Amino acid sequence: MSEDGDTPDGEEAGGGGHPEASLPPSAPTVGLPAGAVWPNPEPAVEAEPDYPELIPLVLPLPIMAIMPERAKQRRWTVLLRFFLALPLSLVLCFVGIAVFVCALLGWFFAIVMGRVPIFVRSIMTIYMRMILRLYSYTFLLTDRFPPFDSGEVPGYGTRLAVPPATKLNRAAVLFRIILAIPASILAQLVGMGLQVVTVFMWFTVLITGWLPKSVHGVYQTYIRYELRVLGYFYLLVPTYPGELFGDLAGPPGLPGAESAPALPDAMPSDLVPAQPAPRQPWMLILSTGAKRLLIGVVVLGLAAAAGIVYLDVTAQGHANLVEVNNQLVTNLDTFTATANTCRSVSCLEQADAVLSQQLGSFVSALQSSDSDGVSRSTIDQMTTAARNAQRVTAALSEAGPTASGYRDLATKLDAEQVFSRLSSAQHAFVQAVNSGQFG
Repeated sequence: MSEDGDTPDGEEAGGGGHPEASLPPSAPTVGLPAGAVWPNPEPAVEAEPDYPELIPLVLPLPIMAIMPERAKQRRWTVLLRFFLALPLSLVLCFVGIAVFVCALLGWFFAIVMGRVPIFVRSIMTIYMRMILRLYSYTFLLTDRFPPFDSGEVPGYGTRLAVPPATKLNRAAVLFRIILAIPASILAQLVGMGLQVVTVFMWFTVLITGWLPKSVHGVYQTYIRYELRVLGYFYLLVPTYPGELFGDLAGPPGLPGAESAPALPDAMPSDLVPAQPAPRQPWMLILSTGAKRLLIGVVVLGLAAAAGIVYLDVTAQGHANLVEVNNQLVTNLDTFTATANTCRSVSCLEQADAVLSQQLGSFVSALQSSDSDGVSRSTIDQMTTAARNAQRVTAALSEAGPTASGYRDLATKLDAEQVFSRLSSAQHAFVQAVNSGQFG
């Protein structure tokens, strides 16, 4: 027997009738659920932010989600939002001049060295940070006046971080403007659609004091995508802009992600698995309503772009018709002045030859111009009258050396009536062009 009176393992108890001591039953084995992770026994060390390759942003949350007791924007700031945003807009205009110079300098450095200088990246970051604040303010994501500070302002609600500089592909840098065109077009389409939505949202916030959550999400994803396009264009990141519809999948614990398996109630504290990683602050998960609204905004932007193109084409066609008509008027006035000063048949023949050539050019220009806004019958009438006048002047340019022969040919060709019909057709043509008459 040992000094403390216990019986060693494997030995029977001595005499005296003492009962044999038994060991307690073994502790039950507690298993981890599938997918659970054993905790790290070492003290946790705060890791550096895992910046994505795209420009990460933190945008203001809907005011109802963070301040339910003050779930309204100040209406006077909404009413005067455009004027209140003017100071920062003017500052951005001046900063934009420096950014343009730095962009050219950074492009040449990137072509030669494969990297953008640090000071250029710093200026670009400041510029984009100011754009982020201005967009957040003008799109009614917050009613707090945007600060003019070049650095991050704690507590304001917006943050912009640029991933560390990496080696750039020189070929991609060389053609960066061309490569950025598709993303820029998409951003412009969304922006045009949002311009229409913003008009209605301005009245909505002015009346109710708050911005609908789905619209808030659409504004967030547009601002993020727009700044990512700028970051790619300014060579801050090599990754092409993406995730217009928000982050497609988040880490466990995010809305829409599968929840972790339930743990047994009796699990010891030292066996509790590690908790899911917290959501990164720059991750943006759009709701279903926001995604549907964003699709509608894109369609609205396409319609607006098509309308703008149509109006531009129509306006250009109208401008061409005006230019062609004005040139014809100038040519006719010059012909009349020249004919009145001629003292010989050869002078008249030369003036007729010049006008004949000018009338032919007028007909060709009229046929090649877009006639949208002017009836086809008016175009045909003007074309016929100009062609008849062209044939008459072409014949008169070879009338002969005598004045009597010139007058006889002019009478035979009914030159006076031909030019009278040309004047009438031109009068109707001018009225159609000025009124935008449709055929």
